[in-house]
Amino acid sequence: MKKVVLSGYFGFDNFGDEKVLSIIVDTLKSQGAYITVLSRNPKKTSALYGVESVGSFNPIALLQKIMFCDVLVSGGGSLLQDVTSVKSLFYYLGIIFLGLLFRKKVMLYSQGIGPIRTPIGRWWTKFLLKRVNNIAVRDQRSFNELSKAGIDAVLTADALWGLEFPEREKKNQVVIQLRSWSGMNKEKIQNIADVIAEDFRGYNIKILPLQISSDMNVCRKMQQELKLRNIDAELFINLSCDDIIRVISESRFVIAMRYHACLVAIKSGARVLAISYDIKVENLASQANIPLIPVEIINRGFSNAVENMKAYSQQSSSFFCLKEVTKSRQNNELLCKILSDDK
Repeated sequence: MKKVVLSGYFGFDNFGDEKVLSIIVDTLKSQGAYITVLSRNPKKTSALYGVESVGSFNPIALLQKIMFCDVLVSGGGSLLQDVTSVKSLFYYLGIIFLGLLFRKKVMLYSQGIGPIRTPIGRWWTKFLLKRVNNIAVRDQRSFNELSKAGIDAVLTADALWGLEFPEREKKNQVVIQLRSWSGMNKEKIQNIADVIAEDFRGYNIKILPLQISSDMNVCRKMQQELKLRNIDAELFINLSCDDIIRVISESRFVIAMRYHACLVAIKSGARVLAISYDIKVENLASQANIPLIPVEIINRGFSNAVENMKAYSQQSSSFFCLKEVTKSRQNNELLCKILSDDK
């Protein structure tokens, strides 16, 4: 039985990362692997997924687990970037370094790489990634960046593309999915509320945080602004990953900031408006050919962006979706290969 350690943004109740974790765990269980997850909340992770879990910031426990494992898997998501935090970049690089130090097989699973702005961060990333066994990246930009650095990688797709979503009848429902961000100020929230009140009165408005700790504050403010405009929007709290997918899949329109909210909406056939706060959202919108508005210009462009969303045809994304579904299967194929390879 192969022992596998999983490193990622796990145990923070982030929808995208937890759903990716469930996909990796299911794949590893099908191969009979013994799984240990490095998690911010090891008790909850262990109970949810039926795996061993240790604290991601417990140095003795994670050292022991990496030292005695066979394979270290890092991912998925945008772990190797320093936009949100330089510390987080060096944490995830540090875990990869330990895997290499103890001569373990190391795989990067369905990752988006960058942006990495600090010279020392770029140097260490290049130094370590040249030495890992397998790298699967989820987007063309990440693949191009690694290729320029002389690092071999396989261009796959985000793991969530491979999920089977049950077909659901679309309701007269609009999902608003926001996250806290420095540029998302009161004026912009009010502007969004004005447009929603004008364009979607009569629709059921659902406000959907995908990570309570960082989304709830801005989502509550949006609910309050809509209330001032005589719209009773429902704010969801602590939904399961499957319930989040259900709510998005039932919606005719989705206005979203987070990458995985946009992905699920595209895959489910909703009309989507992506609010870009990060290059990963911008890249997804560009590849899927969906309407996009940068968070910086909401005050002067949100109404037009909503009109573009209304006019958008889901057929524009259908070929892209099919390609991503096919490519996403390679993530698990590479994972199974590294488990079975005795070299």
